[in-house]
Amino acid sequence: MDDQAISERRFPNELFSLIIENLYSDKASLRNTALVCRDFALLSRPFIFHEIYSERLVLVASHHSGNKTRKRTRDLLCDLLRQSHSAYIGKYVRTLHFHTQVHSKDLASLDFILQNLPSLVILRLSGPPSGIFRVIQTRLGGKLTNLRMQSVYFGGSNIRLFQDMLESLTGLKILSLLDVDSAALEQKIILPRSLEVLSLADIGEHICHAIGSGMEASTKPSSLKTIIMDYGDAAAVSRSFWEAVGSETQVVLELSLIPMGIPEMTSQNKVVFSCFQHHETIEFFSAVIPRLPENVDEIYIDFNPSSASIDHEFDLPGGKSKQAWINLDDVLKKRHQLGMLKHLYFRCTKRDDLCCMGGSLRRTTGSANRAILGQLGSLLPRSMAEIISFIEIDTDTMYF
Repeated sequence: MDDQAISERRFPNELFSLIIENLYSDKASLRNTALVCRDFALLSRPFIFHEIYSERLVLVASHHSGNKTRKRTRDLLCDLLRQSHSAYIGKYVRTLHFHTQVHSKDLASLDFILQNLPSLVILRLSGPPSGIFRVIQTRLGGKLTNLRMQSVYFGGSNIRLFQDMLESLTGLKILSLLDVDSAALEQKIILPRSLEVLSLADIGEHICHAIGSGMEASTKPSSLKTIIMDYGDAAAVSRSFWEAVGSETQVVLELSLIPMGIPEMTSQNKVVFSCFQHHETIEFFSAVIPRLPENVDEIYIDFNPSSASIDHEFDLPGGKSKQAWINLDDVLKKRHQLGMLKHLYFRCTKRDDLCCMGGSLRRTTGSANRAILGQLGSLLPRSMAEIISFIEIDTDTMYF
Protein backbone atom coordinates (compact mmCIF):
# COMPACT_ATOMS: atom_id res chain seq x y z
CA MET A 1 0.00 0.00 0.00
CA ASP A 2 1.64 3.29 -1.10
CA ASP A 3 1.50 6.65 0.71
CA GLN A 4 -1.39 7.90 -1.39
CA ALA A 5 -3.44 4.80 -0.54
CA ILE A 6 -2.62 5.26 3.15
CA SER A 7 -3.77 8.89 3.10
CA GLU A 8 -7.05 7.84 1.46
CA ARG A 9 -7.73 5.07 3.98
CA ARG A 10 -11.22 5.59 5.34
CA PHE A 11 -11.00 3.50 8.54
CA PRO A 12 -8.98 4.20 11.70
CA ASN A 13 -6.20 1.89 12.89
CA GLU A 14 -8.33 0.92 15.91
CA LEU A 15 -10.71 -0.89 13.57
CA PHE A 16 -7.89 -2.63 11.70
CA SER A 17 -6.41 -3.61 15.08
CA LEU A 18 -9.62 -5.45 15.98
CA ILE A 19 -9.59 -7.26 12.63
CA ILE A 20 -5.97 -8.33 13.03
CA GLU A 21 -6.59 -9.50 16.61
CA ASN A 22 -9.14 -11.97 15.23
CA LEU A 23 -6.32 -13.53 13.19
CA TYR A 24 -4.45 -14.30 16.45
CA SER A 25 -3.82 -17.99 15.68
CA ASP A 26 -3.65 -17.72 11.86
CA LYS A 27 0.05 -17.11 11.28
CA ALA A 28 -0.21 -17.33 7.47
CA SER A 29 -2.80 -14.54 7.34
CA LEU A 30 -0.85 -12.46 9.84
CA ARG A 31 2.25 -12.67 7.68
CA ASN A 32 0.20 -11.46 4.72
CA THR A 33 -1.29 -8.52 6.65
CA ALA A 34 2.21 -7.52 7.77
CA LEU A 35 3.14 -7.00 4.10
CA VAL A 36 0.30 -4.56 3.36
CA CYS A 37 1.83 -1.45 4.91
CA ARG A 38 3.93 -0.23 7.81
CA ASP A 39 0.93 0.23 10.12
CA PHE A 40 -0.33 -3.27 9.43
CA ALA A 41 3.16 -4.65 10.06
CA LEU A 42 3.28 -2.98 13.47
CA LEU A 43 -0.18 -4.32 14.33
CA SER A 44 0.64 -7.86 13.17
CA ARG A 45 4.08 -8.37 14.74
CA PRO A 46 2.93 -8.93 18.35
CA PHE A 47 0.80 -11.86 17.16
CA ILE A 48 3.33 -13.29 14.71
CA PHE A 49 6.15 -13.45 17.26
CA HIS A 50 4.28 -13.92 20.57
CA GLU A 51 4.98 -17.68 20.69
CA ILE A 52 8.18 -19.35 19.45
CA TYR A 53 8.87 -23.09 19.06
CA SER A 54 12.66 -23.21 19.07
CA GLU A 55 13.14 -26.66 17.55
CA ARG A 56 11.01 -26.29 14.44
CA LEU A 57 12.85 -26.40 11.13
CA VAL A 58 12.28 -23.52 8.72
CA LEU A 59 13.50 -22.87 5.18
CA VAL A 60 15.86 -19.90 5.00
CA ALA A 61 17.08 -18.39 1.73
CA SER A 62 20.73 -17.42 1.42
CA HIS A 63 21.33 -13.70 0.74
CA HIS A 64 24.10 -14.57 -1.71
CA SER A 65 22.97 -17.63 -3.66
CA GLY A 66 19.24 -17.57 -3.02
CA ASN A 67 19.36 -21.29 -2.19
CA LYS A 68 17.14 -22.41 0.67
CA THR A 69 18.44 -24.43 3.61
CA ARG A 70 16.76 -25.85 6.69
CA LYS A 71 17.54 -24.12 9.95
CA ARG A 72 16.31 -24.57 13.50
CA THR A 73 14.13 -21.75 14.78
CA ARG A 74 16.45 -21.50 17.78
CA ASP A 75 19.46 -20.70 15.58
CA LEU A 76 17.45 -18.35 13.40
CA LEU A 77 16.17 -16.53 16.49
CA CYS A 78 19.74 -16.08 17.75
CA ASP A 79 20.73 -14.60 14.37
CA LEU A 80 17.79 -12.22 14.33
CA LEU A 81 18.38 -11.04 17.90
CA ARG A 82 22.04 -10.30 17.10
CA GLN A 83 21.23 -8.06 14.14
CA SER A 84 20.22 -4.47 14.89
CA HIS A 85 17.59 -4.31 12.14
CA SER A 86 15.70 -7.38 13.46
CA ALA A 87 16.42 -7.43 17.21
CA TYR A 88 13.08 -5.69 17.80
CA ILE A 89 11.21 -9.02 17.53
CA GLY A 90 12.55 -9.96 20.98
CA LYS A 91 10.12 -7.58 22.69
CA TYR A 92 7.15 -9.41 21.17
CA VAL A 93 7.99 -12.95 22.37
CA ARG A 94 5.92 -13.93 25.39
CA THR A 95 6.06 -17.75 25.16
CA LEU A 96 9.12 -19.86 24.35
CA HIS A 97 9.15 -23.64 23.79
CA PHE A 98 12.24 -25.85 23.91
CA HIS A 99 10.51 -29.14 23.15
CA THR A 100 13.47 -31.38 22.42
CA GLN A 101 16.31 -32.24 24.74
CA VAL A 102 18.24 -29.14 25.81
CA HIS A 103 21.91 -30.16 26.03
CA SER A 104 24.62 -28.40 28.00
CA LYS A 105 26.17 -27.14 24.76
CA ASP A 106 22.92 -25.27 24.01
CA LEU A 107 22.96 -23.32 27.30
CA ALA A 108 24.93 -20.40 25.87
CA SER A 109 22.45 -19.83 23.05
CA LEU A 110 19.50 -20.22 25.41
CA ASP A 111 21.09 -17.76 27.84
CA PHE A 112 21.53 -15.26 25.00
CA ILE A 113 17.94 -15.73 23.85
CA LEU A 114 16.46 -15.29 27.34
CA GLN A 115 18.60 -12.20 27.88
CA ASN A 116 17.03 -10.61 24.80
CA LEU A 117 13.36 -11.47 25.38
CA PRO A 118 12.23 -8.74 27.79
CA SER A 119 8.53 -9.64 27.55
CA LEU A 120 8.90 -13.41 28.09
CA VAL A 121 6.48 -14.74 30.74
CA ILE A 122 5.90 -18.39 29.70
CA LEU A 123 8.73 -20.93 29.33
CA ARG A 124 8.32 -24.62 28.43
CA LEU A 125 11.30 -26.98 28.51
CA SER A 126 11.87 -30.66 27.86
CA GLY A 127 14.86 -32.58 29.20
CA PRO A 128 16.72 -29.57 30.63
CA PRO A 129 20.24 -30.04 32.06
CA SER A 130 20.86 -28.75 35.58
CA GLY A 131 22.66 -25.69 34.20
CA ILE A 132 19.37 -24.35 32.88
CA PHE A 133 18.13 -23.66 36.41
CA ARG A 134 20.84 -21.06 36.98
CA VAL A 135 20.16 -19.47 33.57
CA ILE A 136 16.45 -19.11 34.40
CA GLN A 137 17.30 -17.76 37.85
CA THR A 138 19.59 -15.13 36.34
CA ARG A 139 17.49 -14.05 33.36
CA LEU A 140 13.86 -14.56 34.39
CA GLY A 141 13.81 -14.27 38.18
CA GLY A 142 11.12 -11.66 38.71
CA LYS A 143 9.11 -11.84 35.50
CA LEU A 144 8.30 -15.48 34.66
CA THR A 145 4.65 -16.36 35.41
CA ASN A 146 4.31 -19.82 33.83
CA LEU A 147 6.97 -22.56 33.82
CA ARG A 148 6.66 -26.08 32.43
CA MET A 149 9.38 -28.71 32.78
CA GLN A 150 9.20 -32.17 31.27
CA SER A 151 11.48 -35.23 31.41
CA VAL A 152 13.66 -34.23 34.34
CA TYR A 153 15.54 -36.50 36.72
CA PHE A 154 16.79 -34.98 39.96
CA GLY A 155 19.92 -36.41 41.47
CA GLY A 156 22.98 -35.05 43.18
CA SER A 157 23.18 -31.26 43.44
CA ASN A 158 20.67 -30.33 40.75
CA ILE A 159 17.74 -30.47 43.20
CA ARG A 160 19.44 -27.65 45.13
CA LEU A 161 19.84 -25.66 41.91
CA PHE A 162 16.17 -26.29 41.12
CA GLN A 163 15.18 -25.00 44.56
CA ASP A 164 17.35 -21.89 44.16
CA MET A 165 15.61 -21.23 40.84
CA LEU A 166 12.15 -21.59 42.41
CA GLU A 167 13.07 -19.13 45.16
CA SER A 168 14.04 -16.56 42.52
CA LEU A 169 10.73 -16.84 40.63
CA THR A 170 8.85 -14.37 42.78
CA GLY A 171 6.06 -13.82 40.25
CA LEU A 172 5.45 -17.44 39.21
CA LYS A 173 1.72 -18.28 39.01
CA ILE A 174 1.71 -21.67 37.24
CA LEU A 175 4.22 -24.50 37.62
CA SER A 176 3.83 -27.70 35.57
CA LEU A 177 6.05 -30.75 36.14
CA LEU A 178 5.63 -33.70 33.77
CA ASP A 179 7.58 -36.96 33.78
CA VAL A 180 9.77 -35.88 36.68
CA ASP A 181 11.51 -38.36 38.97
CA SER A 182 14.41 -38.61 41.38
CA ALA A 183 16.29 -40.82 43.75
CA ALA A 184 15.30 -40.58 47.42
CA LEU A 185 15.45 -36.92 48.43
CA GLU A 186 16.27 -35.35 51.76
CA GLN A 187 15.71 -31.94 50.22
CA LYS A 188 12.27 -30.36 50.57
CA ILE A 189 10.86 -28.55 47.55
CA ILE A 190 9.53 -25.16 48.68
CA LEU A 191 7.10 -23.71 46.18
CA PRO A 192 7.09 -19.97 45.42
CA ARG A 193 4.67 -18.01 47.61
CA SER A 194 3.15 -16.49 44.47
CA LEU A 195 2.20 -19.90 42.99
CA GLU A 196 -1.52 -20.33 42.26
CA VAL A 197 -1.64 -23.48 40.08
CA LEU A 198 0.50 -26.62 40.45
CA SER A 199 0.17 -29.20 37.68
CA LEU A 200 1.71 -32.67 38.15
CA ALA A 201 1.71 -35.67 35.78
CA ASP A 202 3.85 -38.84 35.77
CA ILE A 203 5.60 -37.68 38.93
CA GLY A 204 7.79 -39.97 41.01
CA GLU A 205 6.85 -40.63 44.64
CA HIS A 206 10.03 -38.96 45.94
CA ILE A 207 9.18 -35.71 44.14
CA CYS A 208 5.62 -35.75 45.50
CA HIS A 209 6.98 -36.39 48.99
CA ALA A 210 9.47 -33.52 48.66
CA ILE A 211 6.71 -31.13 47.49
CA GLY A 212 4.38 -32.25 50.27
CA SER A 213 7.13 -31.89 52.88
CA GLY A 214 7.87 -28.42 51.56
CA MET A 215 4.24 -27.33 51.84
CA GLU A 216 3.99 -28.80 55.32
CA ALA A 217 7.20 -27.12 56.50
CA SER A 218 6.44 -23.71 55.01
CA THR A 219 5.73 -21.06 57.63
CA LYS A 220 4.42 -18.58 55.06
CA PRO A 221 0.80 -18.57 53.87
CA SER A 222 0.29 -20.38 50.57
CA SER A 223 -1.48 -18.78 47.61
CA LEU A 224 -1.99 -22.17 45.92
CA LYS A 225 -5.54 -22.20 44.55
CA THR A 226 -5.52 -25.33 42.36
CA ILE A 227 -3.56 -28.55 42.11
CA ILE A 228 -3.97 -30.57 38.90
CA MET A 229 -2.88 -34.21 38.86
CA ASP A 230 -3.21 -37.31 36.79
CA TYR A 231 -5.65 -39.54 38.69
CA GLY A 232 -3.14 -42.39 38.91
CA ASP A 233 -0.56 -40.10 40.53
CA ALA A 234 -3.18 -38.71 42.91
CA ALA A 235 -4.14 -42.22 44.04
CA ALA A 236 -0.49 -43.18 44.58
CA VAL A 237 0.65 -40.28 46.78
CA SER A 238 0.49 -40.53 50.56
CA ARG A 239 -2.13 -39.20 52.92
CA SER A 240 0.42 -36.71 54.28
CA PHE A 241 0.67 -35.10 50.83
CA TRP A 242 -3.05 -34.36 50.79
CA GLU A 243 -2.93 -33.09 54.37
CA ALA A 244 -0.18 -30.67 53.31
CA VAL A 245 -2.21 -29.49 50.30
CA GLY A 246 -4.95 -28.29 52.64
CA SER A 247 -8.70 -27.90 52.36
CA GLU A 248 -8.74 -24.53 50.56
CA THR A 249 -6.96 -25.81 47.44
CA GLN A 250 -9.13 -27.02 44.55
CA VAL A 251 -8.20 -30.51 43.33
CA VAL A 252 -8.48 -31.33 39.61
CA LEU A 253 -7.96 -34.97 38.58
CA GLU A 254 -7.36 -35.89 34.94
CA LEU A 255 -8.83 -39.16 33.65
CA SER A 256 -7.38 -39.87 30.21
CA LEU A 257 -6.65 -43.42 31.39
CA ILE A 258 -8.87 -45.38 33.72
CA PRO A 259 -6.71 -46.34 36.72
CA MET A 260 -7.62 -47.96 40.01
CA GLY A 261 -7.01 -46.76 43.54
CA ILE A 262 -8.57 -43.98 45.59
CA PRO A 263 -6.79 -40.71 46.48
CA GLU A 264 -6.53 -40.28 50.26
CA MET A 265 -7.92 -36.75 50.25
CA THR A 266 -8.41 -36.29 53.97
CA SER A 267 -9.44 -32.63 54.12
CA GLN A 268 -10.62 -31.72 50.62
CA ASN A 269 -14.40 -31.64 50.21
CA LYS A 270 -14.43 -30.71 46.51
CA VAL A 271 -12.90 -32.51 43.53
CA VAL A 272 -13.05 -31.78 39.79
CA PHE A 273 -12.76 -34.66 37.32
CA SER A 274 -11.64 -33.86 33.77
CA CYS A 275 -12.53 -36.66 31.36
CA PHE A 276 -13.39 -37.71 27.84
CA GLN A 277 -16.89 -38.66 26.74
CA HIS A 278 -16.27 -42.42 26.87
CA HIS A 279 -18.47 -45.17 28.26
CA GLU A 280 -15.47 -46.47 30.27
CA THR A 281 -15.48 -43.12 32.09
CA ILE A 282 -19.04 -43.73 33.32
CA GLU A 283 -18.08 -47.22 34.47
CA PHE A 284 -15.16 -45.67 36.36
CA PHE A 285 -17.38 -43.17 38.18
CA SER A 286 -19.82 -45.95 39.15
CA ALA A 287 -16.95 -47.89 40.73
CA VAL A 288 -15.03 -45.02 42.35
CA ILE A 289 -17.58 -42.51 43.63
CA PRO A 290 -18.88 -44.88 46.38
CA ARG A 291 -15.29 -45.29 47.60
CA LEU A 292 -14.29 -41.64 47.73
CA PRO A 293 -13.52 -40.30 51.24
CA GLU A 294 -16.64 -39.21 53.12
CA ASN A 295 -15.46 -35.61 53.23
CA VAL A 296 -15.66 -35.34 49.41
CA ASP A 297 -19.26 -34.15 49.09
CA GLU A 298 -18.97 -31.78 46.11
CA ILE A 299 -18.03 -33.26 42.74
CA TYR A 300 -17.54 -31.65 39.33
CA ILE A 301 -17.50 -33.82 36.21
CA ASP A 302 -16.17 -31.80 33.29
CA PHE A 303 -16.30 -33.53 29.89
CA ASN A 304 -13.92 -32.63 27.09
CA PRO A 305 -16.15 -31.37 24.24
CA SER A 306 -13.87 -32.35 21.34
CA SER A 307 -16.07 -34.14 18.79
CA ALA A 308 -13.15 -36.24 17.58
CA SER A 309 -12.66 -37.79 21.04
CA ILE A 310 -16.28 -38.81 21.75
CA ASP A 311 -17.00 -42.53 22.06
CA HIS A 312 -19.99 -43.21 19.78
CA GLU A 313 -21.43 -45.54 22.46
CA PHE A 314 -21.10 -42.93 25.20
CA ASP A 315 -24.69 -41.70 25.47
CA LEU A 316 -26.72 -43.80 23.01
CA PRO A 317 -29.93 -45.11 24.65
CA GLY A 318 -29.83 -48.88 24.39
CA GLY A 319 -26.12 -48.93 23.57
CA LYS A 320 -23.33 -50.53 25.55
CA SER A 321 -23.23 -47.57 27.92
CA LYS A 322 -26.89 -47.94 28.98
CA GLN A 323 -26.17 -50.17 31.96
CA ALA A 324 -23.22 -47.99 32.99
CA TRP A 325 -25.51 -44.95 33.18
CA ILE A 326 -28.10 -46.94 35.16
CA ASN A 327 -25.40 -47.99 37.64
CA LEU A 328 -24.10 -44.44 37.96
CA ASP A 329 -27.61 -43.14 38.58
CA ASP A 330 -27.99 -45.64 41.43
CA VAL A 331 -24.56 -44.81 42.89
CA LEU A 332 -25.21 -41.05 42.91
CA LYS A 333 -28.62 -41.37 44.54
CA LYS A 334 -27.29 -43.67 47.29
CA ARG A 335 -24.34 -41.41 48.12
CA HIS A 336 -26.67 -38.43 48.30
CA GLN A 337 -29.07 -40.29 50.60
CA LEU A 338 -26.15 -41.13 52.90
CA GLY A 339 -25.37 -37.42 53.18
CA MET A 340 -22.02 -37.76 51.41
CA LEU A 341 -22.92 -35.96 48.18
CA LYS A 342 -24.34 -32.47 48.53
CA HIS A 343 -23.70 -31.24 44.99
CA LEU A 344 -22.75 -32.77 41.66
CA TYR A 345 -22.03 -30.46 38.74
CA PHE A 346 -21.78 -31.51 35.11
CA ARG A 347 -19.86 -29.32 32.66
CA CYS A 348 -18.54 -29.65 29.13
CA THR A 349 -15.91 -26.96 28.64
CA LYS A 350 -13.22 -26.11 26.15
CA ARG A 351 -9.62 -26.52 27.29
CA ASP A 352 -6.73 -24.19 26.62
CA ASP A 353 -3.10 -25.20 27.06
CA LEU A 354 -2.46 -23.07 30.12
CA CYS A 355 -1.53 -25.87 32.51
CA CYS A 356 0.27 -28.00 29.94
CA MET A 357 -1.48 -31.26 30.75
CA GLY A 358 -2.26 -33.88 28.14
CA GLY A 359 -5.18 -36.27 27.90
CA SER A 360 -8.60 -34.72 28.47
CA LEU A 361 -6.97 -31.42 29.49
CA ARG A 362 -5.23 -31.00 26.15
CA ARG A 363 -6.21 -27.88 24.22
CA THR A 364 -9.56 -28.34 22.48
CA THR A 365 -9.22 -28.24 18.71
CA GLY A 366 -11.76 -28.80 15.95
CA SER A 367 -15.50 -28.82 16.52
CA ALA A 368 -17.02 -29.05 19.99
CA ASN A 369 -20.00 -31.20 20.96
CA ARG A 370 -21.73 -30.29 24.25
CA ALA A 371 -24.94 -32.23 23.53
CA ILE A 372 -24.35 -34.51 26.53
CA LEU A 373 -25.48 -31.72 28.86
CA GLY A 374 -28.94 -31.83 27.34
CA GLN A 375 -29.19 -35.62 27.64
CA LEU A 376 -28.33 -36.06 31.32
CA GLY A 377 -31.96 -35.79 32.40
CA SER A 378 -32.82 -39.00 30.54
CA LEU A 379 -29.52 -40.72 31.38
CA LEU A 380 -29.80 -40.10 35.16
CA PRO A 381 -33.60 -40.06 35.71
CA ARG A 382 -33.64 -41.14 39.38
CA SER A 383 -31.03 -38.63 40.55
CA MET A 384 -32.56 -35.81 38.51
CA ALA A 385 -36.06 -36.58 39.82
CA GLU A 386 -35.24 -35.46 43.38
CA ILE A 387 -37.58 -32.71 44.63
CA ILE A 388 -34.55 -30.54 45.22
CA SER A 389 -32.01 -32.08 42.86
CA PHE A 390 -28.42 -32.26 44.04
CA ILE A 391 -27.33 -32.35 40.40
CA GLU A 392 -26.70 -29.13 38.50
CA ILE A 393 -26.06 -29.03 34.77
CA ASP A 394 -23.85 -26.04 34.04
CA THR A 395 -24.40 -24.93 30.45
CA ASP A 396 -23.08 -21.39 31.02
CA THR A 397 -19.41 -22.15 31.74
CA MET A 398 -17.69 -22.45 28.37
CA TYR A 399 -14.00 -22.69 29.33
CA PHE A 400 -12.23 -24.92 31.84
